[in-house]
Amino acid sequence: MQNQIPEHFQEKIQRAKDNKLKELDLSNNTFIFSRDNEKSTEIPTEIWELEQLEVLNLRGNQLTEIPESITKLTNLTELNFNDNQLTEIPESTTKLTKLTKLNLSNNPLKTPPIEIAEKGIEEIREYIRQEKEEGTDYLYEAKLLILGEGGAGKTTLA
Repeated sequence: MQNQIPEHFQEKIQRAKDNKLKELDLSNNTFIFSRDNEKSTEIPTEIWELEQLEVLNLRGNQLTEIPESITKLTNLTELNFNDNQLTEIPESTTKLTKLTKLNLSNNPLKTPPIEIAEKGIEEIREYIRQEKEEGTDYLYEAKLLILGEGGAGKTTLA
């Protein structure tokens, strides 16, 4: 079950490791790779070893989720997820305390709503904090249908 990551991608990661690069650009489908004979758009685990990164560009990679492992990149100040297929931003992303810029445009976001996401990481943090505090509200409602012949005393209930 070895990932078949393209060589140019492996080279970029290795160069980032060797030179302790603070910026890494992996934009525009650089890591659609084969896993068990199927295409995958997951972020390869090798990236999480680059703890020195401050700027990570993952624009245009058809990503559908941000893994919890993102929290290993504690020095990130800027993260670009533009032009992917993200529908939700996990709470783990908000735990990146040095993160000041999170680009999410052109994603079909549902949580948080795109209007919130476009305002930046602080608004996303606030939205997730409020969601956590408030929890989920349930609407308990029922309809009662009383059947019977007309004039048989169904209009009032005691």
